[in-house]
Amino acid sequence: MPFVKINGITYDFDTLSDDIKNHLKHLAYIDGELERMSMQANVLRISREEIGRRVDADLLRMELNAPGVPPDTPPGLTPGSETS
Repeated sequence: MPFVKINGITYDFDTLSDDIKNHLKHLAYIDGELERMSMQANVLRISREEIGRRVDADLLRMELNAPGVPPDTPPGLTPGSETS
């Protein structure tokens, strides 16, 4: 006989009503979906960070390879963009 703990009280699962068993199954499903969605959100967050790094690297590469920019010009500073 399996036991289930609800609000700190242990119950024999087989003695619970069908309604309670169904509710517990729904709760288990919901918990599983929340865990799955949390993992998906983490994957998306990590992917977004990596794509952001790639954008930064590509922009830096583009600035460094821009025509007419002296080789000693700091990244992000192009001729004519200096402020006084």
